[in-house]
Amino acid sequence: MESSISLNVPRAAGADAEDRIKQIEAARVALYQAAARECDNLRQVFKTDCRLQNVRVASNVQSRGGNGETMFVTVTSSYDLTYRPN
Repeated sequence: MESSISLNVPRAAGADAEDRIKQIEAARVALYQAAARECDNLRQVFKTDCRLQNVRVASNVQSRGGNGETMFVTVTSSYDLTYRPN
């Protein structure tokens, strides 16, 4: 099973490089946590055991002209589902 979640986050205006890095890290951590919780959802819906196999996170920042910058962060996760015997 594979799942993807994407976030678009406006960047804080006037933030220095360290603040920008912290903002990217916070978004990535939130997506790692969401990927881990997805196993709980899959267990409940599919009545299976679940193991997180792989997580890929990508992020980039794009300038939106006068509207500032937007950070795009995506996590793609793979899960191994094993059906439980009845």
